[in-house]
Amino acid sequence: MTGKNLRVPSLLFAFILLTFLPASASERLCDASFENCRNSLVALIQKENVEIDVAFWFMDDSSIENALMSQIKKGVKVRMLVDPRANDAHQTNLSILQTFATMTPPVPMRKNCSRRS
Repeated sequence: MTGKNLRVPSLLFAFILLTFLPASASERLCDASFENCRNSLVALIQKENVEIDVAFWFMDDSSIENALMSQIKKGVKVRMLVDPRANDAHQTNLSILQTFATMTPPVPMRKNCSRRS
């Protein structure tokens, strides 16, 4: 093959390679005992424009609730994994879950109600 004949397959290979590279994300743990985790979490929520999956035992932070609601209103898909057994000990959790459940359309919530050993 000549140089011209190799150019097209090489370009096609490069295109396929760059097109199908997997997405990558960084993992960062935040320790609320000595750092402000709220600001970085809200910033991440505000930057997302496609989909957010969130899981929590209970939520009692209105700034995170408001950031999620704002993104939902912008069309970002949000799904939640929640544990309604926390409602008795954390009354704000119940009202926040009800707020998300009554949105139009309602936020999909999978409830973890499995027994703990």
